[in-house]
Amino acid sequence: MDNNDRTLQAEQNLNLLQAMRTVYFWTLFLAMACGMGSGLAAVNNVSQTGGSLGSSAMRQVLWFLCGAFGIFLAVLEQATGCARPLFMVIMLAVMSIGNLVIASGLPGALYAGSVLVGVCYGSQ
Repeated sequence: MDNNDRTLQAEQNLNLLQAMRTVYFWTLFLAMACGMGSGLAAVNNVSQTGGSLGSSAMRQVLWFLCGAFGIFLAVLEQATGCARPLFMVIMLAVMSIGNLVIASGLPGALYAGSVLVGVCYGSQ
């Protein structure tokens, strides 16, 4: 066992206070806070945004179905062995695109953006 393997093994057995002293913890914390924060803001404003634009409750149903599909994607990601940081980066990038689509205000963008953000929020 070389020195790199010992370091990785030692980093996997950290308690919370020890983990909070690592750069990896704070990088993951910042990425999750930004991703989950924007997704949570979108979830909280689904009904107000849809109501102000005259869309029906179908958007809310679509949102939650996409969130459930996102959960399925996260389970599938774990089963295939894809690297979790890579999956998280992809989902955060797609969520950013979805938020930009919603903000564009184009016809139909509300539904397309809701699909993107819903899937990514569910997978997070």
